[in-house]
Amino acid sequence: MRFIIACLAACMVLLGITGTAFASAHSSAEVTTANGLPLAPLKHAQVEPLFQHFPEIMAAAHKATNNQDWQGKERNEFNDVFAFTRNTYRNALWGYAPGDVLNSDANPWHLPTHAYLRGGYELLERLRNAHPADPDINALYTKVNNAMFGLMGTCYYSSTPFSTTDDVRPDWSRTELPPLVFQTGLFLTLLAAAVASIAVAAARNRPQPYARQLKIS
Repeated sequence: MRFIIACLAACMVLLGITGTAFASAHSSAEVTTANGLPLAPLKHAQVEPLFQHFPEIMAAAHKATNNQDWQGKERNEFNDVFAFTRNTYRNALWGYAPGDVLNSDANPWHLPTHAYLRGGYELLERLRNAHPADPDINALYTKVNNAMFGLMGTCYYSSTPFSTTDDVRPDWSRTELPPLVFQTGLFLTLLAAAVASIAVAAARNRPQPYARQLKIS
């Protein structure tokens, strides 16, 4: 059931993205930091380690957003980064887009992947600064930074800065297939997977035609 819901949600996001992404591709040069909190670029080599630890970072960040003892400007800025990270994570299909992490040559979802992972790292840094004595946050911060230590590999988006007010969508300008064709194919694939899952679930719940109930006279 969760898989079916994820497929249908992804289809809805794809339909929503098509109208804007096809009309105007979002290239790295168009990402601006005129408004909002600026976020420095993320190196391509840092993407995979952050991706591996992203669930832990977001769990800690979500816990912090419910902490009523943390107020003021720092809390407001943290909430802005948190909202940006969640939005770009959704635009990257919640990390389920094929090849979004490792394949950056012409993958339209690699740009929002850079964005949400950069937002995740910003959340981690702000958490550590706000709660320097928290052992769990310190342990996570150390683990993530050790995993990224010395990684300098770059890609097309490694020099792309972001802002918390950016709506970072897939970059269709560098994909080899026409955006509408690529997106329609993925939409149909996800829809077929959802239909197949529904059919399998229905078949499992269907009564066996040869199963007879014993009647006791």
